[in-house]
Amino acid sequence: MQDRSRTTSLLELFGALATACTPDEVARVMVDHAPAVIGAVGVVLTRLVEPGSHLEIMHVGDMPDNLREQWRTIPIDAPVPLADVARTREPVFLSSREAWMRRYPHLTPTLEATRHHANAVLPLMVDARLVGVLGLAFEQPREFDDADRSLLLTLASQSALVLDRARLYEAEHVARRDAELANRAKSDFLAMMSHELRTPLNAIGGYAELLEMGLHGPVNADQAKALERIRDSQRHVLGLVNTVLEYARGAAHAISYEISDVPIADLLSSAESFALPQARAKRIALRHDGCDPTLVARADRAKALQILINLLGNAVKFTAPDGQVTFGAERCGNGAIAIRVSDTGVGIATDQLERIFQPFVQVEGSAPRAQQGTGLGLAISRDLARGMDGDVTVESTPDTGSTFTLWLPASV
Repeated sequence: MQDRSRTTSLLELFGALATACTPDEVARVMVDHAPAVIGAVGVVLTRLVEPGSHLEIMHVGDMPDNLREQWRTIPIDAPVPLADVARTREPVFLSSREAWMRRYPHLTPTLEATRHHANAVLPLMVDARLVGVLGLAFEQPREFDDADRSLLLTLASQSALVLDRARLYEAEHVARRDAELANRAKSDFLAMMSHELRTPLNAIGGYAELLEMGLHGPVNADQAKALERIRDSQRHVLGLVNTVLEYARGAAHAISYEISDVPIADLLSSAESFALPQARAKRIALRHDGCDPTLVARADRAKALQILINLLGNAVKFTAPDGQVTFGAERCGNGAIAIRVSDTGVGIATDQLERIFQPFVQVEGSAPRAQQGTGLGLAISRDLARGMDGDVTVESTPDTGSTFTLWLPASV
């Protein structure tokens, strides 16, 4: 009957340990459940604190409050059972108060302050690495036979594994939280700076426009040309600022999507009207291959158009004069619609194909500095596509050209 009760208690303990996620939860499970397994009256669980100079009591049962505070942290070189086991990595079994007093005579007052007689103190080891020490106290003298020692060592081994797992889980949780906080702080900073910069930039454009209109006196041809350059530069910088602001909003997950049926032919025509002036200015042939007029995607039309305009703009930007940019769409067998934008531009090296989708990354030598922007366009485009259950991918050959593909789910 006693063996059946012990087995039941052991299963309850292991079941509770399996659901413990943090070191504190592991410690509480051990203190609450371990006494029933081995007949102890008290349990103390400590962990080794880096760099290994002392033990810290995580949770303890059946210990007077004054001792609990006194032993909250234990130097690793202290002449006490918990520290001895931490140093030697060997268990200590004390069968009676007499055995205690022979080995630790200076601890007699501490022992007399409790109702304990026998103690088992075990190292918690994971792959030859100490993670803590487990102590169990008994109300009566006890000879620890082979079965007792085997059970206690098994208990210590399982406790060590669960405690180490919980430590790793907690560390990963803290690291993820810190990373999220850092990312949020970065996004908030970018958003704030973008808002602050847009006000003076809009003012520059407004004053330049007033001067062009002659409201402050006649403007000669050279002055008009200079004002035009000012406004071009203002628009360029404002575009960069708006892109950074858009990225900050996306990084803060402040983007909402209005998913509906989007006719692809209409989407391609709209994007072409935006890209055509830029292509003509560079003497680049913009070829619309068209698509099946029945193609319809499930997407946010405005965001899909934004992605396509960005892909066409990049293709024109990185294609030399007299080159060609081709775009079209088709339905694929996997239930997705592929909108492809191909160019005869500089191309991208294979080892750079994924880097170009990272924020603020631009491939070295991909374009003159004057043509480069924030390095956010492709990062934003991919994030927007994935927000619609799609994606943006690329295939490229250096000095030959690239093909970017916007994937969108097809409407059933």
